Amino acid sequence: MSAAPSNQQKAEAIAGHPQADLDNTLAVLRDRVDQEFQRTERLDSKSRQAFALAAGLFALTQAGAFASFAENAVDSQERLGILIGAVLALAALGLTAFRLHHAENLRDEKSLPLEAIHDWSLEPQQDRLLTAWLILSHLHVAKKRTDSNTTRVEQVKGVRSAAALTLAICATELIVALAVRM
Repeated sequence: MSAAPSNQQKAEAIAGHPQADLDNTLAVLRDRVDQEFQRTERLDSKSRQAFALAAGLFALTQAGAFASFAENAVDSQERLGILIGAVLALAALGLTAFRLHHAENLRDEKSLPLEAIHDWSLEPQQDRLLTAWLILSHLHVAKKRTDSNTTRVEQVKGVRSAAALTLAICATELIVALAVRM
């Protein structure tokens, strides 16, 4: 069994292709990296929106539920039920916030090494080899970003499920609070 080719061997093999093909390949990889960064932004935005919706409904629910307290429209048993609902809703909102925080943690992602790009550009008559190295580097960045976004998708699902739990608890609490006022 032979060893896997080194990056130098890969770059030299890639550099054997016509410059126009190399330029097209590099352009496609650049576009792919840009698309993955845009996807990252959309996924992060979805998580933040789910949290904002849950937090907004939580605030609205608590305002409605505790308005009953000010009016003395509920007895002590009903107050206890509303308080328990508020605690459960707060816990669910806390879970949503935790998952959002976890989803937005920075990831260690290596980009193109600036020193290497500089060194590659100094090589005389090595345009194809420089383009080949850029292709390999962009390929690595694109793979890493795609893998990161796959993980991020699962984290967005976690934020959404916690937000859905918060919404369900808040809706239940609000219905109960309105029902005991009538």
